[in-house]
Amino acid sequence: MKKQREEITIKYLIDIFLPKIWIIAIVSILFGALLGGYSIFIQEDQYTSEASFVMVKVPTKYSDEGATTAVNTGLNQNEILAMQNMIGMSEQILKTTAFAINIKEHLVEINPEYADVKIEQIKSMLSIDLQGDGTFFTLSAISNDPRLAYDVADVVYTILPDEIEDVFDRYAINVKDIDPPLLASAPNSKNVVRNTLIGLVGGMLLSMLVVLIITKVDVVVRSKEQIENNFEIPIIGIIPRKELDD
Repeated sequence: MKKQREEITIKYLIDIFLPKIWIIAIVSILFGALLGGYSIFIQEDQYTSEASFVMVKVPTKYSDEGATTAVNTGLNQNEILAMQNMIGMSEQILKTTAFAINIKEHLVEINPEYADVKIEQIKSMLSIDLQGDGTFFTLSAISNDPRLAYDVADVVYTILPDEIEDVFDRYAINVKDIDPPLLASAPNSKNVVRNTLIGLVGGMLLSMLVVLIITKVDVVVRSKEQIENNFEIPIIGIIPRKELDD
């Protein structure tokens, strides 16, 4: 008897999953309900306070008979790329312990209760996103405390331009603050629908994988098709199942 390789076809998969469709459906609904319920009842509300900045080119200065004149010139492609790189490196500045300590010192001046805020917590709150043509960027501070999110964003809004200019003083580029942060009036969306869909899809894929593995390791012959697909032997006859009388 020579065992043959069983081909995985659409019909083969249907034959495997269709009898177990109720298990797949139950597991999918369960996972979707768990993630949706977590989003609604357990996940904490998060608040975001944002501030906007723009990278600007330092005007070129010309001296004429003792008088100095500043002339603005347009940005070339290399200068735009340099600004984008500086914005990327600026986010790294946000994640440094030294900068977080500086933020905390300002926070404690605002409210002594902020002395309990951890340095790692401050670092995890902050992020930067490029906007528009790459010379604008938005600073975000996220926390489950809307006042803390606002105060952190406000401190960074105040000190970040000088911090960036100190680091990149060799470049003829400055950072200008253009939009101060606001106190969030409502929490961020919890994405209940998205999380529920992720749970449904994840549960379906996981249950299908388990069904497939169980089918592959199951050595019990349940139909003549299994013999025909796996062995080069003729089927002489089939003995039907007979239920015993009580």
